[in-house]
Parts: sequence; C-alpha cells; structure tokens
Amino acid sequence: MRSLGAVDEISTPRLRLRRFRPDDVHEFRRFAVSDDYRRYLSADHPDVEEFVENNLGERGDSLAFVIELDGVVIGSVFLGVDRAPPGGELACLLDPAHWQRGFGREACRALIEHAFTDRLVDRVWARADPDNAASIRGLESLGMRPEHANRIEGHGVVYTIDAPRT
Repeated sequence: MRSLGAVDEISTPRLRLRRFRPDDVHEFRRFAVSDDYRRYLSADHPDVEEFVENNLGERGDSLAFVIELDGVVIGSVFLGVDRAPPGGELACLLDPAHWQRGFGREACRALIEHAFTDRLVDRVWARADPDNAASIRGLESLGMRPEHANRIEGHGVVYTIDAPRT
C-alpha cells in the first residue's frame, strides 16, 4: 500500500469530485439540515459547519471530496484509511433531491477505482443502516458483498470489496 496521494480532483462522465473549500458550508446548508438527509446519520454526526471543517485540507488518513453536478454541490464522498487491518472506510452523503439517480454509486465507484489503481488500500468497506435498502442496493451494485458477521453494534451492516488481484 502507498500513502494517500495528493489528488485534488476526480472526474466521471457526469460528476466532478473535488476537495472541500470553506465556502462549501453554504452549499451543504441547502440540504444537509433536512430530515431526509439526516435520517440514517448517527446522533453524533457533526453539524454542517463542523462537517465541512473536518474535511478541509489534506489529512494523511483520508480522502474527502465534494460531489458536484454541473457545478452544483450535491453531496460528499469519503475514504478513511485504516492501516491495521489495511483498508478504507467508504462513506457517501447526497442531497435527497438527487437520490435514486446513480450519482452516489458513480462517485463511490470513482473513489474506489482511484484507491485501488493507486494502491492506496487493498480493501474498502462501508456501513449501511439495515433499514436503508437503497444504500444496500448501491453498495451491492459496486460489487461489495456483506461481510461475515457483518453487523457492527449500533452502526448497521458492513459491506466490503477487495482490490483486484494482479
């Protein structure tokens, strides 16, 4: 595994993933306070200001990107790296107005491909609330599979995908 790179942007056919900026607080306020957005978040999930602040700049243990569609912020995608055991935790949060259109899957796929191609991690895992069927379908569509004994107390079910063997 290599250390996390200093990639500032990842592009897909429809989306631009870019690093967080301080003015993103205003963009996230448009949707991150809604009940739909917060429904599956833990009670201790940070408020908008703290969330953006936590994701600013480069950290040696994570990659955090804003998801833009046609220049408009519609969410975020994150890969936090654990060195023992080696792997990365994937998380994606989207504006509810953009759910069910494949944007989360597209952003997650791009970040996973980047992580595997640049050998940042050998395994990616993600948690989903067991009642969030759309999230579970999205993880499965990325090729992720339920982990054996996949329930983490208070944090839902765990899905994983391993880097292709070369």
